[in-house]
Amino acid sequence: MPASSHATLQAITEAAAEAAAASYAWLLASEGDGLAVVTATGPDVGATVGRAIPAGQGTAGYVLSSGQPLAVQLHPEDTGPWAAEHALLGRPPETILSVPCPGAAGVHGVLELLDKTQGPFSFDDVEVVSLLGTIAGAALGDGGVLRGPPVVSPDELGSELRQLFADDPPAYARIAAVLQALLANG
Repeated sequence: MPASSHATLQAITEAAAEAAAASYAWLLASEGDGLAVVTATGPDVGATVGRAIPAGQGTAGYVLSSGQPLAVQLHPEDTGPWAAEHALLGRPPETILSVPCPGAAGVHGVLELLDKTQGPFSFDDVEVVSLLGTIAGAALGDGGVLRGPPVVSPDELGSELRQLFADDPPAYARIAAVLQALLANG
């Protein structure tokens, strides 16, 4: 993956964690029958970059196969499937937010956040992280890894943003703030 592509995907991962006040975040790309960690942010997660997750495993596998976001708040007495040790964290998480990264040819990956600093992930968190997941999906492109220029041209992106502004001004304002922060942070 080109270094500039990795930096863009890392910025998306960090923006998602910051926007949702999550302690950990991973961007996982669809690779063959599973997922591969492309970027990560949070304490001691650098070693997880490059790790593979088998298809269908955990919340990321569920979101990849279903194409639907998932937000869960776990309690110490929970015994459900999401309460198990997280493959990348090494312990059960307290909260989980996992969203698909859609593209023209399906879901290209998953943006997963764990352990919100206070309380459960909110609907607003799901909405903002889903918007960032859509941007990540365009960057990941067909085939699971960014190969060359982004799938969406600047003119197409401008057109989509103008349409979003006309259809849903509050959603446009949120995505514009995220994009502005990404551009300001280089």
